[in-house]
Amino acid sequence: MLLGLTFLTTTAFGCGFFFSTRTDVVTDLVADPAWLLLGYPAECFSALISIPWAVWTTPRLLITGLSFSLPLLVILLSHELGHFFACRRHRVLCTLPYFLPAPLLIGTFGAFIRIRSRIRSRRELFDIGAAGPIAGFVALLPFLVYGLARSSYSPIVEIDPELGGNLLLVPGRSAISGGLLLLMHGPLEPGLAVDYHPAALAAWVGLFVTALNLIPVGQLDGGHILYAVSSIWYRRLRPILLALLAIMGFWWPGWWLWFGILLLVARRHPPVLIPGEHLDSTRRVVAWIALAIFILVFVPVPL
Repeated sequence: MLLGLTFLTTTAFGCGFFFSTRTDVVTDLVADPAWLLLGYPAECFSALISIPWAVWTTPRLLITGLSFSLPLLVILLSHELGHFFACRRHRVLCTLPYFLPAPLLIGTFGAFIRIRSRIRSRRELFDIGAAGPIAGFVALLPFLVYGLARSSYSPIVEIDPELGGNLLLVPGRSAISGGLLLLMHGPLEPGLAVDYHPAALAAWVGLFVTALNLIPVGQLDGGHILYAVSSIWYRRLRPILLALLAIMGFWWPGWWLWFGILLLVARRHPPVLIPGEHLDSTRRVVAWIALAIFILVFVPVPL
């Protein structure tokens, strides 16, 4: 049921998100939660009904929405199935992925699995933590390359403020997306913006999700990986990383939200049953690969 609802919401609201990043389109297919804070609940709830109806009853909009939602769901599912099959391999009880629909922005809050039994060793913890982001990263690469190849540079055109002004959402460029854009389309000149293909935007969401999960704090995937590599370094780096998130909030306020969440859930990492076990050389190489992926996908100002 959750997967079906997320398919509906990512198709509908992802379509509006796509148009919000384009320089050649003006759209009203955006539900702004700030309307509730500003005292316009009727407009907000009306948009939650009218936007899905408009997208799912208009073939052209539906094709655009599906071009975003299907790659995104494949990427999120690959990430969670990486965790799932790692759990199955080590006989750790877990659920199938739970998808979280959301009636705003991209149409989802992501997905997660629930682990229902204790993790016995550092090797199990490492395998389960690393499998998700690596699987998701591998799954998003084809969509990223194809989508960026179909994207283009376009000039930013200002709209007369008397007509309502204009808002352009600009997805942040990570090292890998910026490098591919430079390789495919050359440098981005001043006054230009990237008009992304829907598949590229879905891959961008996948990059953002991967970056968030690889932050080496708490029970995020990166926290599991670092704790499995060294519980001592996990405890040493935790306050430093939380402080860096708080500082980065001055450039992108969303980091303050993550700082608050991690401050609550990252006080300590649940210990494994066999703490003395060390990782083998292969897993240590995989840990460096996970760190390289984190560097490639992290964006200080995501949006």
